Amino acid sequence: NAPAGGRIGYDPWLMTADQVKRFARAAAAAGADLVAVDSNPVDAVWADRPVAPPAPVTLHPPRFAGESAARKIARVKKALGKMDALVVSDPHGVAWLFNIRGGDVGYTPLPLAFAIVPRDDRPRLYIDGAKLSNSVRAKLADLADIEAPDALTSDLERLGAATKTVRFDATTAPALLSQTLEKAGGKAEIGTDPTAL
Repeated sequence: NAPAGGRIGYDPWLMTADQVKRFARAAAAAGADLVAVDSNPVDAVWADRPVAPPAPVTLHPPRFAGESAARKIARVKKALGKMDALVVSDPHGVAWLFNIRGGDVGYTPLPLAFAIVPRDDRPRLYIDGAKLSNSVRAKLADLADIEAPDALTSDLERLGAATKTVRFDATTAPALLSQTLEKAGGKAEIGTDPTAL
């Protein structure tokens, strides 16, 4: 139903790379273009939007998790093969990988966070620092560099500038992340997140 020559905006934080490809093909078939927007118009008019959840992060002991976070990270690094890094975009994957739990999602003990796991370097965990007590932060700092969520895109730009190949999960990674990497010169590999396996 798109008019020929029409431009249809989309929020690249809310669509995966595969969804963007599918919608772009459909728009092209109608003679229209799919265009990423810098800011979502819904956000501009949503006056009573709730604040981001501030639930504290807790550690999930290995006796319940079944394996230490350090061992899980080592296994994920090994599973990367020739890829340079993995972006963990699914909160389930972040919780599993670092043996943490949270309360950001109703009825599910998940913290909203992202991570980058480089094959040859320390992981980086992107999470609101206000959710971390001093003791939790100290334990996580043994495993990864703790970063503010807004540092994720600049780190992807840095990986792109270094022409790195990065795996993104096809079902959960926002298209903006792979687009950021590729725009900076990197290669996005869209597939299955090894943490899911």
